[in-house]
Amino acid sequence: MNAALSIINLQFILHFIFKKYELTSLKVGMFQSLRKHLLEELEQAFPEDVEQYREIRASSAAEAKRLAQSQSTLPNGDVKVKAEH
Repeated sequence: MNAALSIINLQFILHFIFKKYELTSLKVGMFQSLRKHLLEELEQAFPEDVEQYREIRASSAAEAKRLAQSQSTLPNGDVKVKAEH
């Protein structure tokens, strides 16, 4: 009986997690769609400003990527590898 309850609880928990994941994915998709729409509207009204914004975002993303890569490189040039547990 206890094992059956554990399986039912596990199924309930997994179902709950899956539903939360679906909801979160939906919210993220809606936000991305809204952001894209707003950016298109802004680009029509303020093309120079949007271009400047995109340049700043690209520069920031490149810097973040360089920083992440530099933090995973050892002084001798080897790349750090995370141990899997």
